[in-house]
Amino acid sequence: EGYPEGWVLKPHSQLRERPLVLVVCRYSEDLDWLRYQPHPAVVYEKHKDRVARAGLHGVPRNTANEASAFLKFIVDYYDDLPEVMVFLHGHRYAYHQEDVLTLLDAIEDPSTLP
Repeated sequence: EGYPEGWVLKPHSQLRERPLVLVVCRYSEDLDWLRYQPHPAVVYEKHKDRVARAGLHGVPRNTANEASAFLKFIVDYYDDLPEVMVFLHGHRYAYHQEDVLTLLDAIEDPSTLP
């Protein structure tokens, strides 16, 4: 619900085969910005109205801010983690960070790293 079509990975996607995956913690943010960047994303839902529909990607209690979602991702995919993961809040703009798209543009292509 509310995801840009084609940019969000379904639960149990083969993550290890992907060079870089975004892990996004969402409460009620608009995720339209995902369509303007090239990386696949896994979205963990924390809003109580969306947790049940999110299945594996739902965080049962909204505690510990984004840390609980990020830890849940690591536990859920421990045996299938991609080589590079970028952990992000769901918002594109915030007082404490640049435009997230600018930050993502600065990431080197993981396939070119030694």
